[in-house]
Amino acid sequence: MAGESESGAVQTEVSSSGRLISSSQHRTALASGAGFVIFIVLTGLVQLRILAPLDTAIVRAVAEWRSTLFTVDPFVGQTLDLVSMAISVLCATELMTFYAVVGSVLLCRAGCGRWSLTPYAFALLVWAEVILKLTVHQPPVGLALSGVGFIPPQYGPSYPLLSVPLGGSFPSGHASRFGFLATFVAILLWERDGRAKKLGVLVVIALTLYVGFTRVYARDHWPSDVVGGLVLGAALALLVAPHVARRLAAVSPAERAVEPYV
Repeated sequence: MAGESESGAVQTEVSSSGRLISSSQHRTALASGAGFVIFIVLTGLVQLRILAPLDTAIVRAVAEWRSTLFTVDPFVGQTLDLVSMAISVLCATELMTFYAVVGSVLLCRAGCGRWSLTPYAFALLVWAEVILKLTVHQPPVGLALSGVGFIPPQYGPSYPLLSVPLGGSFPSGHASRFGFLATFVAILLWERDGRAKKLGVLVVIALTLYVGFTRVYARDHWPSDVVGGLVLGAALALLVAPHVARRLAAVSPAERAVEPYV
């Protein structure tokens, strides 16, 4: 009888946990869908050049602030330049592939099964970036402003996947890849117990905003490129990361066996 009671309690707990997970998964699916809709709308606005005046005003303001910063404190300006260059490298496709391999191995060891392959979903962003940069009318910052006294960036590394000329600049590939990575990590952190999860998510959000700023500061992208990239990456992560979080949240063999991971 005791064994049957314990078994019933486990089944009840698993059922309750399943309902909570289903509700959470529904919310993240809605958030993902909203993200894709926002990205589509933003793409249309960029294509119609509606955001061009705002983009130009922001880029010029940041460029003037950067110039003033170098005049007031060259060390800080050079430091920000180096940080921007480092972010360009760390968010490049090559290193993102490395991060995906490491993440996949760790998730596989944690028992995520086929969901351990989800980090490789970032490859979809690479294809989306290439297609959109070839079709959406958004000239690069340096090209659009080169004839009006704007100095394009003259620093940074140059290697095949970082400097492939695609004609356009929407969306920012670095922003989309980091948006995917940051949202993926934030979802996994949020599903953990303890107070540290909120701090971890806040740190991820702050870092994401800073990475986006560096793309404009480095004069590599328009603000709309960065926002579009972050939204697209986050939407994709919201679509796949909850499945991984649900798998990792399984706290017992019984729960792993009862809950379907599809």
